[in-house]
Amino acid sequence: MNVWQQWQRFSAEARSPAAGLTEIERLAMRWGEGATPLGGRFASMLQVLPEVGRLRWSVSNRAGRLEVAGGLDEVDATDRTAIGRGPGLELRLLLSRWAYGYAVDVEPHRGLRSSLRFFDAQGEALLRADLRADSEYLPYARMLAAFRNPDLSWTMKLEAPRAPAASRQPAIGDAGIADDWAQLRSHSDFFALLRQRGLTRPQAYRQVEGVWAWRVGPKHVGALFEGLAHEEVPAALSLASRGAVLVHRGIVERVCRAGNALCVLDPGLRLELDLAQARELWLVQRPSAHGLRSALELLDDNGDATVVLRDGRADHEPADPRFLALAEALCR
Repeated sequence: MNVWQQWQRFSAEARSPAAGLTEIERLAMRWGEGATPLGGRFASMLQVLPEVGRLRWSVSNRAGRLEVAGGLDEVDATDRTAIGRGPGLELRLLLSRWAYGYAVDVEPHRGLRSSLRFFDAQGEALLRADLRADSEYLPYARMLAAFRNPDLSWTMKLEAPRAPAASRQPAIGDAGIADDWAQLRSHSDFFALLRQRGLTRPQAYRQVEGVWAWRVGPKHVGALFEGLAHEEVPAALSLASRGAVLVHRGIVERVCRAGNALCVLDPGLRLELDLAQARELWLVQRPSAHGLRSALELLDDNGDATVVLRDGRADHEPADPRFLALAEALCR
């Protein structure tokens, strides 16, 4: 066996899942063999993505994975943030946490598949976009030619994994927060209230528990999804990683659940949830300038809402009474 054959064998073994490498490490091993590192000008690249047409977007976290098929009509991007919008689809991106990107080609027996994959400085996956049969491959090729990393001496240097989140003690009760909560008129008001009181989401929810917030279990989550599907009520479903929030707006149709597992298997929409991975599950109500809004939130160990199911109407539109009725039924 010559040196090249030995390298090919080593490379194949190192790329296998059994080798214990992470996704980004396996991609780095494939540089020049189907994986192309991107140059890091993410804001500029995202602004030309609408030309590529329909993609299958996906975001994952510890609790699950959300996939949405669709194209972007527009992308507004700065060096730190970006927002992309399309029919039934929205992306909210925190580019300040993006560190690496790869364009990946694989060629299974049924044809070429290409994808864009983005990671943070620790190598955690943030966002993935897969091309479809109806995507525009010529604009995609032009985009790669413009934004691939031309530096052949480039090396990937991952930072050490983040330390586990420290446990947070419940906040001391504050009788005044319920009165302030009743005066909320927007999401911005809610976050301003948290900052003013020095509270995390779960701490705030505990202080208004039974009035504006209710703890729920996996069966309540399944009941709300099934109710939305049966009544054909549009909803906004979002799932967040550290650097991306993927939002689907529309009707869910096919809901499957068993124990703590819940799936939505619709054309153009796929959701997989392991509700046992959520630190806390809450149904929350907030007043707004256009009516009472309800949301089902799955919180992680940091107290962040990593999965949210809420009224499908935009914030400037009147709240949907059908969603409110289904949500309130969980609290009775």
